Amino acid sequence: MSETRWMVWASKTGHASAAPPKLCSLPPTREAFKENVRRAHHQVIVWRSLEDSNPPELDAEMYGWVKDSKLKTLQPVPLPANVELAPETIMRMIRCACKSDNSCRTRACSCTRDGLKCTIFCACYAAGCSQTLT
Repeated sequence: MSETRWMVWASKTGHASAAPPKLCSLPPTREAFKENVRRAHHQVIVWRSLEDSNPPELDAEMYGWVKDSKLKTLQPVPLPANVELAPETIMRMIRCACKSDNSCRTRACSCTRDGLKCTIFCACYAAGCSQTLT
């Protein structure tokens, strides 16, 4: 699925246009898709059993959730650290390696040069880049 999502995204965004492709148009990774399906399945079970006098007792942790006892909430299962958010070719396209806000104000910054705002993926984000997309 990850290879297919890359090919579909590339075919839809690979056409020359005035606007750069939006990262949000990239479909989820196989791992993210799996967790989303588990959470959706849990929600459907809950909704379908609303009128039941004896609804099933479900362990949310079996359906893509993690219990946060401190906040007393359920949080989505995070993706493993070894799962890439996007293929490296896309990450190079959407992030710069600038180390400071000053660099991002020039055409030396790949984001600025390509007419993009910096993102949370850029190296300058931690330095408080004022060119960052909010």
